[in-house]
Amino acid sequence: MGNEKKSIFPITISIFLRNFLLILVFLLFIFYSASSFQDKNVCHRVIDGDTIELDNGEHVRLIGIDAPELDARQQTERASARQARDALRSLIEGQVVRLEYEDKKRDSFGRLLAYVYTQNNVLVNSYLLDHGLVKLDRKYVFHLYRQFEDAESIAQKQKRGLWGARAFENRKKESGIRVFVTASGKKYHMAKCRYLNDSKKEISLEDACSRGYSPCSFCKPPRCK
Repeated sequence: MGNEKKSIFPITISIFLRNFLLILVFLLFIFYSASSFQDKNVCHRVIDGDTIELDNGEHVRLIGIDAPELDARQQTERASARQARDALRSLIEGQVVRLEYEDKKRDSFGRLLAYVYTQNNVLVNSYLLDHGLVKLDRKYVFHLYRQFEDAESIAQKQKRGLWGARAFENRKKESGIRVFVTASGKKYHMAKCRYLNDSKKEISLEDACSRGYSPCSFCKPPRCK
């Protein structure tokens, strides 16, 4: 009997299908991994200089930055907070944004932690630092910490925004006012107020306000801003 040649065609098909399935599984894994660390949404509104709300109701805290507080006691800080908020509004409010996450996706308040990109691929977190509108959040280390630290350093050297001469002088002026408090009292006073006693202690107006003291109605010191 003659030798019969076995066809290798079925084996070739089998190998091809196996490789195809492996590649497909790999691509699906890559796609899933990428999609779990990236997301696209519309910025519904800007809450403040470092927090936004998406159209799905999620609140997003921008990673690595810390904006001044809108309800701060100091007038200068409140003005800076409005400036940061307004800049963020002009950048992304009502626009599609891309979010990128780190391993820790939410903070203790349940907000998403994200790097936020505009449609033109501008990293908003870094943009705000570049223009001196926010400060670097140094409470924890994140992947782009060094890049953000460099951005803040440049803003400081070029005296942009929060690091500008006018903002510095305003903060210095507000913190330079001195008042007096007593060990048992709940009010702050001017130096020659008749209601001061031997336990009087000199502190800054800013410190008195942050501790919850109220102005004396008799000597009428400057009010908290």
